[in-house]
Amino acid sequence: MIRLAHVDVAVFGSGAAGLQAACSSAVEAPRHKTALFCPTSPLRGGSTVRSHAVNAALRPEDSVERHLEDTLRAGAGLNDPVLARMLVTEIPSRIADLRRWGCRFDIEGGVFAANTYGGSSISRGLRAKRMLGPEIARVLIRRSVVCGVGVHEGFRLADLIVEAGVVRGAVLWRPSTRRFYSLPCTAIVLATGGGTAMYSPSSAGPTKTCDGIALAYRHGAGLIDMEMVQFHPTGVVRPGRSPHGAIVPEEFRAQGAVLRNRAGDRITARPGRESPGVETRDVLSRAIAAEIEAGRGTAHGAVLLELGNLPTAVLAGLLARADPALARHVRSRRGSLEVAPTAHSLLGGIEISAEAATNIRGLYACGEDAGGTHGANRIGGNGLAEALVFGHVAGLQAARAAAGATVRALRRPVRPPRRAETRPPFPFQERLSRLRTAMSFGCGVVRRQDRLRELARAIDDSQAELDGVSAGLGQLDDFLDYSHLLAVSSLIVRASLDRDNNAGVFFKSENAGRGRYNIRLHHDKLRRQWRNS
Repeated sequence: MIRLAHVDVAVFGSGAAGLQAACSSAVEAPRHKTALFCPTSPLRGGSTVRSHAVNAALRPEDSVERHLEDTLRAGAGLNDPVLARMLVTEIPSRIADLRRWGCRFDIEGGVFAANTYGGSSISRGLRAKRMLGPEIARVLIRRSVVCGVGVHEGFRLADLIVEAGVVRGAVLWRPSTRRFYSLPCTAIVLATGGGTAMYSPSSAGPTKTCDGIALAYRHGAGLIDMEMVQFHPTGVVRPGRSPHGAIVPEEFRAQGAVLRNRAGDRITARPGRESPGVETRDVLSRAIAAEIEAGRGTAHGAVLLELGNLPTAVLAGLLARADPALARHVRSRRGSLEVAPTAHSLLGGIEISAEAATNIRGLYACGEDAGGTHGANRIGGNGLAEALVFGHVAGLQAARAAAGATVRALRRPVRPPRRAETRPPFPFQERLSRLRTAMSFGCGVVRRQDRLRELARAIDDSQAELDGVSAGLGQLDDFLDYSHLLAVSSLIVRASLDRDNNAGVFFKSENAGRGRYNIRLHHDKLRRQWRNS
């Protein structure tokens, strides 16, 4: 294992949360070294480059209090109230920073142009003329250069180094060199992204395999709300071909696109309601899933999103702001798309304080690695807002912690993960495909206790099988993908088995329990924390 030079703050992640954290850390402690490590270019990985808009109460008819009310209502009151208020009060400042650094938001008549998202009582999703996510990524990349952040692409977080409850460093894996590296550091910010790659279909990018959540939990970090998995109601269904799993934004439905089943009947979350575009994602996902379950879906297990009634100019504007692969698909289809609920984001994750700190000293988390802000549901546009707000907080606090700490040498030598290869090579990809099928069936939009129990047993068997496997250097990426997704899947299922009432995105068919509580996981122990009704 090659030992790298010590850094004061190491940030892991290629999205907005990681870039923002690195920039804020470097500005807060310019005499200390901040380094960003990511498996791919920030313009290729993470959720940021797939984001269409960011919520902020910056239009004349909006307010921070209204944004907070929408966020808490969608979260069914399970949001951490301190984190939720920080989200809505701090995001205007982050938008101001982005504009000062050159981010080109769409301005119409001197006012921010905004998208409509399910669960919002008002159009609040600030957008750009083109896709907003790549624009923000480019701005933050330029900013990181100005701030002196060391950006190191091609490195993957393979393990954390924690001694006596304190972060001492990390183990990195670099596929291009097939080597491990030990990185001594004083503080770490996890922004690797949660991801839903244990499901199929999923909107998660190839690098979003829950590395941060899995490793933090292994070393004793507490988790919260792991049963809360958000499914976007309109993910493209095109098995084996691009853009399978790509999200069709709510703005398409808000502008008049209509959902219909195979027979041509209109689908809405609440019959008689004429504006399905403003429904929260969970209720519309369940309505679509019910149509498919009843046999009224297409041969691919989908429903139809009709676009033919959208005016040409409106559709052109929507496609200009859409993912390029989705835009090409829409143009080729013209009349309608096959869509279905698609695993989109983990709302749970590592439990953090208002300083983005975990219960492990020196370890911070933000973006989709962290849980608690959204409670039982996330409004469209709040994900990117969370990344920017808590990326800033995490970087700021990590820099302050590093500046006040004494650099200590590691007490014991660092050993890389297993390397001797099992013969014949273990079929990691085939096992991951099995996991995705099992999770989608047993822990999907609508869950059942009997299916969850069966899934829990299957995951335990898979974990026992994996414990007897060693991966050679040629299989290390597949091993890390599968082991981390399997570990996080187990946590999702355990929390799902325990929840006996339905809230937000979580729906179990036999649930009849009442009351509001969050589920916490720590050191393999699960407990409920009740909230005042």
